[in-house]
Amino acid sequence: MYQMPPELNVILQKYILNPRSVSIYNTRNSNKKKDPEKKSVVNGFTAFRIYYSKFGRTYKDQENLSKELANFWNKNNTVQDIWHGYSEEYKACDTKLSFVKWFETFKSTIQVEKAPNQHLKHKSKISHLIVEDIYESTSE
Repeated sequence: MYQMPPELNVILQKYILNPRSVSIYNTRNSNKKKDPEKKSVVNGFTAFRIYYSKFGRTYKDQENLSKELANFWNKNNTVQDIWHGYSEEYKACDTKLSFVKWFETFKSTIQVEKAPNQHLKHKSKISHLIVEDIYESTSE
């Protein structure tokens, strides 16, 4: 069963409780119909960010929240393992629901076990860019 980490709840409260925010979802463009029943391809981080970015109401909130979510993600290996598990479960299931709808529907029943670390990360800093190489484990 999913439980939001308390540190993440603190981050999200800044955006939930912002009374000056005018929702970006109440614009004229939001009347356009998207295909809400289209399954998207997600990895652990995109699943995490897609799910939690809904709390940002303005474009500026979305931008700031996305940065905070990325920082939180990079500091929490346990959260990474859990959300990688959610993304794998989503990819493996036979659904046409978007990830957010699928997760909202099934989050109380999804059991994710921590997978052993199967990759090695190497980060290099070049100028202002950060390059991250990921090497998959070949030993079995």
